[in-house]
Amino acid sequence: MLRFALLAVVPLLFAPVTTAQTVTGTLTSAADAPLPAAHAHAFVPGGEAPVATVSVGPDGRFALATGRDGFVVLRFTGANHRPVDLPLYVGDGEEVDLTVRLAVNPLLDNLSDLRVRGDFAGAGRTLKPQPDGTFAETFPARADTFAYQLTGGFVHGPRVNGTDWDRLVFDGGSDYIAVLDAPGDSVTVTFDPRLVPAAESLPSVDFAERGTRAARSAAVLRDLDNRSELVFEARRRAIMATRGVPPEDRQAALDAAMQPFDLSAEDARLAAAADAETDPAVRQAILLNYVSVETEPAQKDPALALRALRDLGPDAPLWGLYPALVQRTLDLARLGDPAAAERSAQEFYDVHPDPDVQAYALLHGLDVADRAGQEGRAQGYFALLQEERFAETDPGLIAEALFGRYDLTGGIHVGAPVPDFSLQLLDAEGTVSRASLLGRPYLIDFWAVWCSPCVAEMPNLHATYDRYRERGFDILSISMDDTPAEVRAFRAERFPMPWLNVFSEEGFGGDLAERFEVGSLPKPILVGADGRIVAEGSDLRGANLGAALEQLFTEAGQ
Repeated sequence: MLRFALLAVVPLLFAPVTTAQTVTGTLTSAADAPLPAAHAHAFVPGGEAPVATVSVGPDGRFALATGRDGFVVLRFTGANHRPVDLPLYVGDGEEVDLTVRLAVNPLLDNLSDLRVRGDFAGAGRTLKPQPDGTFAETFPARADTFAYQLTGGFVHGPRVNGTDWDRLVFDGGSDYIAVLDAPGDSVTVTFDPRLVPAAESLPSVDFAERGTRAARSAAVLRDLDNRSELVFEARRRAIMATRGVPPEDRQAALDAAMQPFDLSAEDARLAAAADAETDPAVRQAILLNYVSVETEPAQKDPALALRALRDLGPDAPLWGLYPALVQRTLDLARLGDPAAAERSAQEFYDVHPDPDVQAYALLHGLDVADRAGQEGRAQGYFALLQEERFAETDPGLIAEALFGRYDLTGGIHVGAPVPDFSLQLLDAEGTVSRASLLGRPYLIDFWAVWCSPCVAEMPNLHATYDRYRERGFDILSISMDDTPAEVRAFRAERFPMPWLNVFSEEGFGGDLAERFEVGSLPKPILVGADGRIVAEGSDLRGANLGAALEQLFTEAGQ
């Protein structure tokens, strides 16, 4: 599905069209050279397949009838070049003429894994280096043509083109298939790295008229995409560089990584731009850009999120371009008007045709209900997100990972019997089992020494254990580490963990992890004296654990 780095309408902006808006332009390489094969495509935001596709002429010119007025996504593709996606508003009789220059898909430094996938069975065959600097391989010809693509040689894309073809055939997506004529019993595929231009230039899009609605909306949305991509990469690098460090040190590294972006200033700039903008379509793009800026909700203006909900409306195709922004907009709007945010969430679910948009609205409702302790509502939202149409959406996967306790069909949820187990104790004789612990409340804590949140919970676990063990409370820590030695060293050097300890030999791939639905750590599960699950997950982090135990003992008259 066409997506971008993230994420009530003026109805006329998205009404059924009566004319087909045509976008014209020139599509070339970054060096203004013609491309051997190139196409221009139009998508409805969030759409799976293009609504229109045209070939680019030998001179690089194209004329693409988008078939609609309103926000669309234009995609430009060319052989051996990276595609460019351009969201913008078209319509109102404006002429849209573009000059698009694609960037080369650069070669990897090492071409030892350059492979051909084509008209033969198997995983492909490696091209062999030749004395003249090319790479080649001969294949049996089963027909009068041989169609192929390359893998393993280019920085971007799982399958790309080569430098040897009699013609190129568009693959219907974003790339091309090389076709060689094969008049004999065999055909030789040759790849010449010298024919791939150096990747020295970035892609670019220039409008003949920069003041048009199309040009201005495209500039705002490209700004959103570019910033989000840069911020995501900076955060990814900071997180990867701070694996295993204390949470406060990781946060400091993340804060340092964000400083060059000056996101608070970006918030202020976009807020002022939204207030000053008179064009409804451009203002909608600005409002989405404002919501997308990666500052904390407390630093933003909820009124602008409410305005985005009102100005775009729940059925706007533009939401399909940035579906993650549906949840973020609702979260921010809720800070200003909870009732309006709840109405909008329901409207997204009721009227928007994109399952991703609907799913993010449901995830917002699930999170709100969970934070409010509304278990019944949370279970309802969770059940909706388990429907087949949401199975492959990010919110559907997030719900399973973070809110699995509301899954009434699974084994781990409040009120269900804890799954049966019998485990060998670490550094002690005997076993511990569901039967041996029946009659007293206990915490099952799946953890690992490398898990920073797990280690951060240790002081609280020790304090809680000391406070409640005389009342019958126990803890069963199940280590998901690589070796028992790591656990022994941790207990000797950092925290003694003077309770029941077990080492899981099979780790995340074992039967124990499957039965207890352990997909991430920490995974705490509080079990009552009757052997049923009382609470699990985030409901047992920090002070929540003591509160849950206090309530449990109070209800038991202890």
